[in-house]
Amino acid sequence: MKSILFNIALLQSMRNLSAYLVSLLVLAAFAWYYFIVRAMPVSVQMVNATVAFSSVIIIGLSFALGPLGHFFRPLMRFEGHRKTFGLIGFGLAALHVALVVPMLIQKPGEGTLALAASVAVAAVAFMIFILMALTSTAKWVQTLGYDNWK
Repeated sequence: MKSILFNIALLQSMRNLSAYLVSLLVLAAFAWYYFIVRAMPVSVQMVNATVAFSSVIIIGLSFALGPLGHFFRPLMRFEGHRKTFGLIGFGLAALHVALVVPMLIQKPGEGTLALAASVAVAAVAFMIFILMALTSTAKWVQTLGYDNWK
């Protein structure tokens, strides 16, 4: 029984392989830009920037694939990857939060109104992403009904 479940999980991950590869390509492109092109030193701040910008692109790709598929029919075949892109983007956003919070706490000096506002907006956005990630399971789709879940 365990081997059957493992094979099913393996097949599902292979089906989403293109989403994983595209996400890895986005992350690698930002890493290449920061660390090779701009020759920035490898630091927590630069890794954080790489992770943050990658998560924005991947989450944006997740949101855009649905509407783009209606305009460009060849993209409809990638619509099934939206959930995978969204969860990968959420994972990178969570890593960004985990990296930026200690940096903000250790940062000397007074906080500005702009910093407080950006942290507040980011916190609200992250809470929305947490809810979206938690309700992206088949159980929640069944509980809420597809139309309400969508």
